[in-house]
Amino acid sequence: MTITKAGDWLAHVALGGRVGGNTVRTYRSALSTAWEEAGGRGDNPLRSALIDRIVCGAGKLLKNRDMAARASREVTVEITPTLLAQFLPYVEGAGGRDGARGPHEAELAMLWAAACMGVFGLLRPNEFLYVGQQTDKVLLADAITFRAAPNHEAQQGLLPRGIAITAATVPDRFEVALGATKADVYGKNGRLIIAARMAVEALWRWVHLRRDAGHAPQAPLFVQENGLALASRKLLAQISLWYARLTGVAPKITGRAFRRGGASDMLRAGASIPDIMTAGRWRSPAMVGVYANAEARRAAAAAASRALDPLPRA
Repeated sequence: MTITKAGDWLAHVALGGRVGGNTVRTYRSALSTAWEEAGGRGDNPLRSALIDRIVCGAGKLLKNRDMAARASREVTVEITPTLLAQFLPYVEGAGGRDGARGPHEAELAMLWAAACMGVFGLLRPNEFLYVGQQTDKVLLADAITFRAAPNHEAQQGLLPRGIAITAATVPDRFEVALGATKADVYGKNGRLIIAARMAVEALWRWVHLRRDAGHAPQAPLFVQENGLALASRKLLAQISLWYARLTGVAPKITGRAFRRGGASDMLRAGASIPDIMTAGRWRSPAMVGVYANAEARRAAAAAASRALDPLPRA
């Protein structure tokens, strides 16, 4: 692949009239990843100044088309950890936090745990849920390992039946052994570590309910009353209901909502680009810009600028 060939192809895609500026940037990132995986030698041609200019020009050329497309779509939201926390009262109010009191509460606890895992793990639905196109990638319960204490590798087993789950009995974190993913088709992903308290507590409660319902460790992690794996569309529909209840607006929740939301809040919180790349299993820094929203990018830029200020703040 040469710079000229890559540039010609990206320009052809942009002028084809069927994609937007963000899609052109995504194609550029995909080509860059493919080049690196193929063991290309020398400088990556997709990171050249010429390609930068082509992608930037495509964004300006397609700006009006992108704006018109956004205006014609339903309201689309990304699920950030901050937004997810606002849904917690709906879960607590139905009994999902203090213990399930019936089928509905157990199902709600499962949906809440799945939502937390998706957002804090920056996961695609097909990496942990049932999706029709990839039925063999459902995450199993034995892919989860709880760790008992900070900075220690001691595993935390489930509590004996009948023992109440309290703040003192919730583990420090859990790890997820992902299988093959879009970014790693060979299934050599490193273990995903999730230590956010809200996510750890949500999954800890769910795995106990799951166990008490008689589901085996080799079964899907998020398994419904009928024994089937939780479907992606059901989780996204539940999140849409929570959002509508919170705001009065019925949004469209897409499969990217978890990854976009997690990446945006990480960037806003001051995480470095390499750390976000690791969390999202991205191999190109360009993907962080694609997934993180404009507000998060502005906040990160402002924070970086303040850090350069040599004068102390009053």
